[in-house]
Amino acid sequence: MTTKGLIVTLHAREGKEAEVADFLSSATPLVQAEEGTTAWFALRLDTSTFAIVDVFPDDAARDAHLSGRVAEALFARADELFAQQPTVQQVDVLADKLPGHTAGEQDPGWQASEWASKDRGDEHPHEHEAGWQASEWASKDLPGDRPPRQSGT
Repeated sequence: MTTKGLIVTLHAREGKEAEVADFLSSATPLVQAEEGTTAWFALRLDTSTFAIVDVFPDDAARDAHLSGRVAEALFARADELFAQQPTVQQVDVLADKLPGHTAGEQDPGWQASEWASKDRGDEHPHEHEAGWQASEWASKDLPGDRPPRQSGT
């Protein structure tokens, strides 16, 4: 189970955006070799903003990653690649969905569905409405599901 994470925000120097993207992609094999890193993502948020999101089973694995080869390389090239120092946020993972997850094993979704199926009577009348709204929202078409409707049709 993942319990700890990192969110690292990176702002590329002007003209260094492609080099930052290449640098992050090249880090993949290093992270794959880290036994304690459960999942790792290098993301582009916009033209010059990037992020790294990774999760770990515990503090020891996160600390090992922070003192590992990727972090070392990242901070060694920070002045060259980034307009400002990377921002590193240590976070707690509240829930996850990862490949290989066994249903029922620390599964917050199961708890939520159990809660939703309980007869709560009138003690909290709006909770049922919120559940209804969530299910209604889930059944609606989301952007990208199908082409937009033409006006007047």
